[in-house]
Amino acid sequence: KEFWSLQHHDGRRHGLNRARSFGAYALAVARTLQLLPRHSNAVAWREEAMRMAEIVKRFQRPDNLWGSFIAPQEEVPRDGEVEVGASALFMLFLVMGSRDGWLAHDAHQCAARAASALRERLSPDGYLRSPASDEIRQPVSPYPVGGFTAQDFEVGDFQLPQAAPVL
Repeated sequence: KEFWSLQHHDGRRHGLNRARSFGAYALAVARTLQLLPRHSNAVAWREEAMRMAEIVKRFQRPDNLWGSFIAPQEEVPRDGEVEVGASALFMLFLVMGSRDGWLAHDAHQCAARAASALRERLSPDGYLRSPASDEIRQPVSPYPVGGFTAQDFEVGDFQLPQAAPVL
């Protein structure tokens, strides 16, 4: 299954399998289960959370964090840049699921390893360093990540967009 960050009204899509978007969705599923534990669709939400947890656990890297992309249908990439923001989202998702009982205990162990790795990336004042990229950029640079402008994220999204489906 593919996971897209953005879908336009005309069907165009951008941001295939971005870890941060996947993490935000996982956290939304967790929060839904937290707020509506007895809703008629709670069983379906728990199944979705368990499916996502298996993907998240499979993609945890040897450094106990996650990379920038998660492709559920592919093998786990072991190289590439760490995505600290997504790692924090995945850790929180796993903590919520194991604490509230809709994920197995191994989710808690996976989250604990991630918490240790994230703790090493805290600045002295308690902020996570380099949430999107470890590269050093000038404060006045118009390029927020890896040389792409904000407009690239809104319009071109540095990945080729998929065409709208033909109905």
